[in-house]
Amino acid sequence: MFDMILGGVESVSNQVSDAYTTLDGMAREASDSFGPITTNVSKNKFGCLVEENIYSYPHTEKTIKAPLVPFHMDYAQQEAHLTSALSHHKLKSSNGSSPTYTCEDRAPDSDPSDVLMLLPVFAAQIDGKNPKATYQGRCFEEITFEYVKTSETSFDVNVTTANPKNSLCKDVIFFANTEIQHFEVFFFHGSHRLTFQMNSPEAQADVGQQGIKAFAFCENVIQDIESLWTTLKAFVGGISDHPHIPVIGSHVPPYMEKANVEFINEALGVQLQKRTTQIVDIDPDTIQSGDFFGIMRLDGLDPIIMYGTGSRIGHNTMALRFDGELYVVES
Repeated sequence: MFDMILGGVESVSNQVSDAYTTLDGMAREASDSFGPITTNVSKNKFGCLVEENIYSYPHTEKTIKAPLVPFHMDYAQQEAHLTSALSHHKLKSSNGSSPTYTCEDRAPDSDPSDVLMLLPVFAAQIDGKNPKATYQGRCFEEITFEYVKTSETSFDVNVTTANPKNSLCKDVIFFANTEIQHFEVFFFHGSHRLTFQMNSPEAQADVGQQGIKAFAFCENVIQDIESLWTTLKAFVGGISDHPHIPVIGSHVPPYMEKANVEFINEALGVQLQKRTTQIVDIDPDTIQSGDFFGIMRLDGLDPIIMYGTGSRIGHNTMALRFDGELYVVES
């Protein structure tokens, strides 16, 4: 009797499930017959074109097309990187002299998978003189770091995490100085003790001088991978002197030059003037050992070097003669 009742209930349940599936399919077909209510075409960080169609019934369709050009020829991505760097420079200037940023204000208009967004932000520096610091993480609203020296060759970092924003979030912290590097993932609130042992005089001297720093990662794994890929694309290409090699050919496209010129003007305050003379013939006999040649190449990398160092060139070379023969050496 009991088995018959269970069988009947199971049969009714299956019939209801089949009816729901049929109605669900009919609703989807009816929605699809009217076409999508929105269509969006975008380019992902790997160069693929993604077409997304959203229908009135809860249903979406995406078509992913392979890149039209290989990633090393995607100069539009490199140009976008320079534009992003320019915007970030303006943001840095507006924040005054403070170089410290959080995940929220380091680049508020940037996509998490943009160039260099995989890098962490500075969270704290603790040592014997400043043993305690607090940071607001992506997950925990309060993260406290405390430095405790336990011996001449070891120290503890006591980390207290409090007020998580939800039960599934986490914070990833990178502890580092010149001798020690360690990643730690904090899933749970409470106290955590990390004991660092210094087995070399160099490590002991470094901790004694600067203690240890904590850096917080802002994004998730997928966004970090996309950001790494985008970052590589922004700097790959044009690194040889051969014009016909596909991946590392020597030419920089015109609109990449334009983007670099605009970046140098806005970020460094230097207005480059276009010269009518493009090639200058120099008599090699007039070049002597010690003659210096400063190089600036509008390839994305040199302008970033100039921006970071405050220089007006991105590369150093010098003439040297060995047994009377002229060579140009580079740093």
